[in-house]
Amino acid sequence: MQIAINIVNAFVSLHQNGEVYEYLNSHTIYVDEQSLNIKLLPSDMLKWLARHDNDLWMLEQTAAIAPEQTGRIVSEVDERTDLYAIGAIIYEMIAGIPVFQTHKNEDITFYILTKEPNWHIIEQKNSFSTLTKLLQMLLAKNKEDRYQTAYGLRYDLQKIMDLLGSQQFDVSFELATKDAATLPKS
Repeated sequence: MQIAINIVNAFVSLHQNGEVYEYLNSHTIYVDEQSLNIKLLPSDMLKWLARHDNDLWMLEQTAAIAPEQTGRIVSEVDERTDLYAIGAIIYEMIAGIPVFQTHKNEDITFYILTKEPNWHIIEQKNSFSTLTKLLQMLLAKNKEDRYQTAYGLRYDLQKIMDLLGSQQFDVSFELATKDAATLPKS
């Protein structure tokens, strides 16, 4: 869970600077095994890779893209696109497999747009139902249904980690209460 929080921390900073990473997947993150600190591959390098015809790179990248990145729907890429990718990475960390598996880019695009992830596998490997709900929110097809900010996501992940650390597996709580879009307007 600490690795997931560290990934989100990087995006809190990135998004506060008005940046969107856009190419996040499990292959673009380096995790130091000792400290659990993370480093992201430079986004300009990733944009260069994306422009060149590299089928393996594209298949690996496509596994974590959000519906708005498929080119099949009209929607701008924004911070919530990165949050979808974080959800895909956390899903893969828990399940041990990508959200959608295939050997063809066309199939994965279809799955991203039309299929739901296998939530049963997450429920089997995770005894905390709120974490499953958090992943469902992150991997929502409609970006308005996702977390709106990395800050709100970080708050909930930290709360889950604290509950798990104190062995409180059956406690549930309302998600996104600290997410900017869900806060009451003053």
